[in-house]
Amino acid sequence: MLEEELRVGSILFADIVDSSGIIHDHDQESAHTIIGGAIEAAAGSVIRFGGRVNRITGDGIMAMFGAPDGLADHALAACAAALDMLAHVKAIPGSLHLRVGVDSGEFLIHALQAAGLSALDATGRTVHLAARLQQAAEPGEALISAAALAAAGSRLAAEPLPPRLLRGFPEPLEIFRLAGADVSFTRFDEAKAREARFVDRTAERAMLRSLFWRAISGNGQAVLIQGEAGIGKTRLVREIAAESAQGVRIVSTQALRWRRQAALHPFERLVGRMSPSFQAEPGLASLAGTDSDDPAWQALAPSERRERRIAAATRCLLDAATQGPTAVILDDWQWADEASLAALEAALPALPNLPLLLIIMARPEFVPPPALAALATLRLSPLGREDAMTLARERGCQPDQVELVAERGGGNPFFIEEAAAFGTGLPPQARAMLVERVDRLPAGARDVLRMLAVIEHPVAPALLVAAMAPEQDVATVQSHLAILDGADFLHREGLGSSARIAPRHALLQEVIYRSLTRRRRRAQHAQIARRIGHLPGAGDMLARHSLLGGMWAEAVEHNEAGARRALARFANREAVVLLDRALEALAELPDDAAATDRGIDLRILLREPLFRLGETDRLSARLREAEALAMRTANPRRVANLRVMRAHEAWLTGDLEAAEGVLSLLEAEAHDRGDGALLLRCRFQRGLIDMSRSRHAASAEAMAAVAAAATLPRHAGRYGLDAALAVVALSYEARERADQGDLRAARAAADACLAAADAVGRPFSLVFAILADGHVMHRAGDPAGGADRIRQALPHCEKAESELMRVVALMLLGAAELAAGAAGTARAHLEESVRLAERMRFMAMHQLRLDLLEQARSASRAAAS
Repeated sequence: MLEEELRVGSILFADIVDSSGIIHDHDQESAHTIIGGAIEAAAGSVIRFGGRVNRITGDGIMAMFGAPDGLADHALAACAAALDMLAHVKAIPGSLHLRVGVDSGEFLIHALQAAGLSALDATGRTVHLAARLQQAAEPGEALISAAALAAAGSRLAAEPLPPRLLRGFPEPLEIFRLAGADVSFTRFDEAKAREARFVDRTAERAMLRSLFWRAISGNGQAVLIQGEAGIGKTRLVREIAAESAQGVRIVSTQALRWRRQAALHPFERLVGRMSPSFQAEPGLASLAGTDSDDPAWQALAPSERRERRIAAATRCLLDAATQGPTAVILDDWQWADEASLAALEAALPALPNLPLLLIIMARPEFVPPPALAALATLRLSPLGREDAMTLARERGCQPDQVELVAERGGGNPFFIEEAAAFGTGLPPQARAMLVERVDRLPAGARDVLRMLAVIEHPVAPALLVAAMAPEQDVATVQSHLAILDGADFLHREGLGSSARIAPRHALLQEVIYRSLTRRRRRAQHAQIARRIGHLPGAGDMLARHSLLGGMWAEAVEHNEAGARRALARFANREAVVLLDRALEALAELPDDAAATDRGIDLRILLREPLFRLGETDRLSARLREAEALAMRTANPRRVANLRVMRAHEAWLTGDLEAAEGVLSLLEAEAHDRGDGALLLRCRFQRGLIDMSRSRHAASAEAMAAVAAAATLPRHAGRYGLDAALAVVALSYEARERADQGDLRAARAAADACLAAADAVGRPFSLVFAILADGHVMHRAGDPAGGADRIRQALPHCEKAESELMRVVALMLLGAAELAAGAAGTARAHLEESVRLAERMRFMAMHQLRLDLLEQARSASRAAAS
């Protein structure tokens, strides 16, 4: 049974006008014959253009184009089918007419089951609008939506009608009366309003240019150009054609997927370009869809007639050069039928004496017959990174989005252009093209690709096999990966045990993932989480997939564990994401005492990365949530710990009064309970407040006391008292004693800070030690040396993912540079420090930053004058 799936395609509704009148005016059998003939004609048109009739309603049909099998040109096919059925039904005796409506977009396909019967159906806005358009149409008319017109592009002729309010839609909609659909119109014919500057393809252009000139000089050539849809086959040929000499004729045609059963259908367009007398030849006339009345032709056996038609198609190709040098483009040859391939093969031996270039274009999956396999072949690969970024810029991408768009499109020019136009949305035409390609894969390979899309990130083959088991074993998965490799669906990185695989580009991954319903996504994520849990190195995958799979308890565990691993390697941004996910999963679990305690712990764990990143608003919100939860637990030590953090947050944001108010409560509580650890932590917070108020001596003494006692065993690490806090306290002591003028004590504190930071071995601690060392050098009379030393802290800020300490480092660097006479660089660093601080609401010491900046600006103005 087909699983539910989201598709992008077109929906067509057709209804017989006044069917009740037909039933009233005829006996039952006659009415059935008339209506059945019309329905059969309409259904025939759907099938002829690659659609699927999924519903017959007695006097009408519903059809899908692009489902259950993808169809890149779904809108063109649906509109062509609409016009075709209008003409066929109108030709039925009895003055029958249809009303037809077509819309394009996303819809859900699903199985309908009732009373042991099953069928395929579709639901969604696209279905609803197509039905309403059909109801609004006049007899013999097809109405289409703006989405359908946009999807089919310039291949349609349609007349705009006044916006109309349709039942079920709140606003008037753009609608169009369909007038024509040219299925022979090729991509080569389609002129774009604004093509980006052509990039790359230097070697391919040189080869094609050489073949082109040899051919039009009388030494006919043929070339096979292969590459995925959108890779630039048409654009490459258009560029070379534009460079060609005047008078060279370009003729193009294409094979169509929905007409693969129509033998030699690509040649209809070529016959139409020939002179009327030439078209009259019976074999050629039959290619154009008109059977000759010649008795000799009619008397031929079907097999003989087929051979004559193939020979006519061959002449059609070769005689294209009778009017002068000509290039014939045969596009989408992966859809060519056997007879078309035979006609092309028969033409090749005659090329050397003709001014003719045959350009065969096909997708990577096209396996050429032996005669074509020997041709000169151009295989277009994705654009390189720089060329892809150039194209993204050409298409108007914002500078900060250029790299993302280039990578998302995987070096495919059309996908890059579409991604640039649609931003973070999923481009519908690119989506339809990719779905069409995916649907042509064998079912097992499609399942493997879908699993890779759900996994999303590059994954080791062993993890992929574990996720697929027991449905597919190692050998089966490997065989499907080989198929995907051959069809350009995979991205591989690394070799051997470090090898990783993923869908070839982000857009492909998004398209496949988007086709899955929420229910199927969740089931597949849960399957991955259950099956890879025993494998080493699966922790990060477990965190993501257990959450997306709705395995809430496991998601809390895996995301917290992942966050702790991230914190250990200073990946603060990653830790925040993982802890937010853990809280998201926790919210789905029963609200009991265990969940409350876990919620507090997770929010406390969030405090460190949010603080380092300078995310003060989120930090404040999470601390208040944790404090509210802690009040419900009646655990005074936990409440006190949270209040310590809140006092620090108040200092951080410059609210010194609030910080002092919280500290006064904590100090009273610590005295009442005899909690020395809490008193020591309060002293650290008092030292910060004294530092903000330029009480250098008091601040230095407080920090010295904290540094001396923070690591004592009796404190047992409570309230954040540990070796890392001792480093921070020594750094502040050194800076405050230097500002006080006690340079000897400042140097001793800075040296102790450096030694303590080396023992801790973390970049965040090293930042504090370097800043202390550089600031003391500055205050000791070597501001240039101090600036050089402070500058060394900036890479460590980056390594520690601490935007907050970057603010401090830039302030101290600017101060040292200003003292060294480098007012220009000092101004730049102080301006950045102020900007970052204000963005993150880091107001502690902000007045000092502003004062230093004003001094730097004054010095710069003085130097300029």
